[in-house]
Amino acid sequence: MNDSETVKRVLLCVLNPPTNHFTSQKLCEICRNFSIATLCLKKNELIKKEILFKLDCTLEELAFDCIADLLERRDEKFIHIINYFNKKFPDGIEQVHPDI
Repeated sequence: MNDSETVKRVLLCVLNPPTNHFTSQKLCEICRNFSIATLCLKKNELIKKEILFKLDCTLEELAFDCIADLLERRDEKFIHIINYFNKKFPDGIEQVHPDI
């Protein structure tokens, strides 16, 4: 399974709760990796260095801080992710990617 298939499968699991522990961890890992990649973009380099210095934290800690609100859960559901996709795809994400 390639990375894009993994992301799609994890999103489908998250959008159709309950979400198991493995799926929750995988979603956090995927989001953290996207956050780290964004922080490492050339245009963000000076900001990243200044923030890391001022906050005295690692890149991974900063990446998680950047996505912490996104990963908020209530009743074992990732509420912000579910709300976003429900608004973006009212007929369900399965309609957009029926091959999953």
